[in-house]
This record gives sequence, C-alpha cells and structure tokens, in this order.
Amino acid sequence: MGHRIALTSILIGTLAISGCAASPREQVPLGEQVFPAGQMLPSDLFAAARQSQHAPDALSDTRPRKSCGDVTLKQGEEIPAAAVDCIDAAIGNLEAELVVVSFTTEGDPVVAFYRSAAATLGVEIFTDGEFDRFGPKTWSHQTCPQATTVTSLQGCSEM
Repeated sequence: MGHRIALTSILIGTLAISGCAASPREQVPLGEQVFPAGQMLPSDLFAAARQSQHAPDALSDTRPRKSCGDVTLKQGEEIPAAAVDCIDAAIGNLEAELVVVSFTTEGDPVVAFYRSAAATLGVEIFTDGEFDRFGPKTWSHQTCPQATTVTSLQGCSEM
C-alpha cells in the first residue's frame, strides 16, 4: 500500500511539473528560455546576433545601410509586406538590410540578415543558427545574385 501511495505521488508530481513546461511547439518569451548548461536566451536577439563572435566577418562591415526593419515573426507568420517591399526596392539600388527572427518547429529562434547593395544585383543572407538547440548552432552566409525579391531566392550559393 505504501508503495502505491509513493508511486502515485511521484506520478502526480511528474504530471504537475510537465504541465508547467512549455510544449515543443509553444514559443517561450525571449529572455526566459533556458538552454542546456543554464544558458539564457538573450532578450535582444538582434543585438546578440550582430555582436556574435561567431558571425561571418562580412556581417560586421561598417557601410551605412537603410534599415528595412527588425522583424520578429510568430510561427507560420510571413515577413510583413512593407518590409519585403523595402528590401526588394533596394536590390541593385542602395545599401539596405532587413533582419528577421523566425522560430523553428521546436520554438528556437533563428536570426536572418537580408542585405542588398547599391552596385550589385541580388541578395546577401547571413543566418544565425546559434540559438537553435537542435540545429548545427552555426552561421551560414549565402549570396543570391539572381534574386529579385527576398520571398523567392534563386541561384544562391554558400560563401
């Protein structure tokens, strides 16, 4: 009888604790998600990505750029039309940048920097996967010289 009560208490405790945890598909507010080894997710992912010591050198160039926004998307949400229009209009015309935080299926943030250049057609993309607990935890740097919009990237190659 004592074993049943102890086992029942453990089961109830486990269910109560698991009910408090975020499900894998639920987004946890920035600054509150704890990663392995107690690492907290930064409250400002845009700044954390820009200042990352693992970012490609090309991300930290000092050319002035028009900002097309720092956008945080909810799961399944698309980049707002105004931000897409801004960066698309800049392609081949001026230096511009759009920064987007999106979330993986598990709720982990991924930061992408979309850049255009005045003298160059296409789009340059830097993607920070350092906060993706189930991904490679690395950066990628791509150029897409044939792209005419950030919603349809073509001819991209990894740098």
